[in-house]
Amino acid sequence: MKLTNNANAIISIFYREYLNKVADGVPMSTAINMGGLQAIHERFFIHTSVENIVFGLKELESQKLIEVKAGQKILHNSKLSTLGIIYLEEKFPSGIDDLNQYLTEQKIPIYQ
Repeated sequence: MKLTNNANAIISIFYREYLNKVADGVPMSTAINMGGLQAIHERFFIHTSVENIVFGLKELESQKLIEVKAGQKILHNSKLSTLGIIYLEEKFPSGIDDLNQYLTEQKIPIYQ
């Protein structure tokens, strides 16, 4: 599956958050939740425009890698889908170590 660099950055950061939550004992069914647009922007991508985040989220949703719950012009919640987790487990077979190496190589900032 091919994704833009923007979408790859977003889903990679989401996967890192998911892995960290699971490692901390959060149930997988809860760990998949990434929050609404404002929370995503403030927590993970403060130096990225909201428009670029929305563009990436729409791409990921169209590929069924995330699920999005939206209201009237507001993104209420986004979460990794099962397909998204499978995609990321295959992309990063050693888990967090492969993921962190990828984030470093791609110069994707981590704001956590």
